[in-house]
Amino acid sequence: MREVIFIFLLAAAMMVLVSVSPVSAGCIQADMGGTWYVYLGGEGWWQRCTVVIKSDGTIASGTTCKDNAGVTEPVLGGKLSVNSSCVATGNMKVGPYIGTIVHSAVARDKYTTNGVGHNNYGQEFIFSPTKK
Repeated sequence: MREVIFIFLLAAAMMVLVSVSPVSAGCIQADMGGTWYVYLGGEGWWQRCTVVIKSDGTIASGTTCKDNAGVTEPVLGGKLSVNSSCVATGNMKVGPYIGTIVHSAVARDKYTTNGVGHNNYGQEFIFSPTKK
């Protein structure tokens, strides 16, 4: 009788684990397509941007970023690539700055990503976009 109860409890526990285990479909490049609110920040500075990323990862020019001093800079393009493990890398040009995104983890919902990078002035930054 104890063996039957043990097997039953083990089977129930396995079903619970399977039912709550997250299933991730991985990422494809088109997941990055859309309008994103991008937040960048480093030591003593931050920027908030609206960025349009095409389904091929190309960052469109024509939107802007505004920094903590109230200065607005144009987004001049770039490219963001994502691999099947949902890690994004790439670059984005904002005014005189060329930011290199070294590693950014895309969330399972594919509406947020968080990572790190550096720019052509040697400043390191946090990269935190949210899809609109």
